[in-house]
Amino acid sequence: MNKNMLFAAGIVFGLSTASISAMQGQLVKIKDVNPTIQTYLVFATPDNFTGQKVYASDKCYVLKEVAENLDIIQKKLNLIGLGLLIIDGYRPLSAQQKFWDLIQDERYVSNPAKNGGRHTRGTAVDVLIIDLKTGHPLPFPLKISDLKDSSYFSPKVCHGHMDLPEEQIHNREFLKKIMTENGFESYPYEFWHYDLVGWQNHPALTFEPEV
Repeated sequence: MNKNMLFAAGIVFGLSTASISAMQGQLVKIKDVNPTIQTYLVFATPDNFTGQKVYASDKCYVLKEVAENLDIIQKKLNLIGLGLLIIDGYRPLSAQQKFWDLIQDERYVSNPAKNGGRHTRGTAVDVLIIDLKTGHPLPFPLKISDLKDSSYFSPKVCHGHMDLPEEQIHNREFLKKIMTENGFESYPYEFWHYDLVGWQNHPALTFEPEV
């Protein structure tokens, strides 16, 4: 753990390092709560907009409450032959800083110096819906293959963008409906990004997942 970053996080959020360490104990692996939820942490591979592997581990962590809400959503989707695909979850402050150094646009990457970020709290997930028969995501304004190019930062991934095939708009709205009905709020600039309601009340963390 980077002790300097942990101390800085405490200063930003008015918390002691002991308090933040305690919060990190609430992080769980999504797979430990519901092993049927699919995860593909794109930043644990080189196939992302940075062109390099940013996360040392491909284990997806979130706060326990987030995982429990995702478990509820997964079970509802399973009833109609669908499931969740999580492409990003908890992100250490060290990784958040790397992203900010590359993409200094606060619509798409939070400035860690201001609020630590959204993913750094364990309260955020980037998520798509998959068809359980095929194992592939439903048609959305963004494909897995788009994650490694500039499509990641495009007007077409905003919730309000309507110049899209009807099926993509329908799937985007369906994802929004089931997520917001089960404890999450949407983010206007990225249709796949959802935050736990009340995410602002959680501090940024520096936990580094084991490989």
